Amino acid sequence: MNICGLMLAAGSAIRFGEQKLLYPLPNGEKIIELSAQTLKKAIPHTVAVVQSDTDDLSKILMNLGYEIVVNPNPQSGISSSIVCGMINSNADAWVITLADMPYVRLDTINTIVKYLQDGEKIVAPLFKQQRGHPVGFSSLYKDQLIKLKGDMGAKNIMQKNKDNLKLFDSGDPGVIHDIDYKKDLDLVIV
Repeated sequence: MNICGLMLAAGSAIRFGEQKLLYPLPNGEKIIELSAQTLKKAIPHTVAVVQSDTDDLSKILMNLGYEIVVNPNPQSGISSSIVCGMINSNADAWVITLADMPYVRLDTINTIVKYLQDGEKIVAPLFKQQRGHPVGFSSLYKDQLIKLKGDMGAKNIMQKNKDNLKLFDSGDPGVIHDIDYKKDLDLVIV
């Protein structure tokens, strides 16, 4: 099964105040480096959706072996990045991950991949009963994902297809910890 890791990295980071994905974590690694390396270890076929293919962020991702897709309208919200990524990647399934969630564990992504390989249609991790990211989608949902609009992401698709949604207890606090503000950097996850 051809599974694509789809990294969404075209956000504006307005709440953070600067390009957060290039900001260093407490261990010195940049947010994007940790997020991208973990996804790449789990899924060799990776695509990153970015605002520009010539900036430092894209250079880091290209050096890690990512295919780069530019979102021409990132201000249209996260759905526009999902659409760009889906249109520009051929796969049997996608694991859609957010670049500002660097603490997602490798074993969590591997579990999502395994469930997709076993025939699950939509897969999402839980931590303390809270649904998190990344989320896996089989090709059954490609047409719906390509039609997304706005800043809701794929939440509506998941809600409308609860019968095909496989949730699993990940034990991974990283699945619910994104970095939106500088204070979020203090919440170190082990």
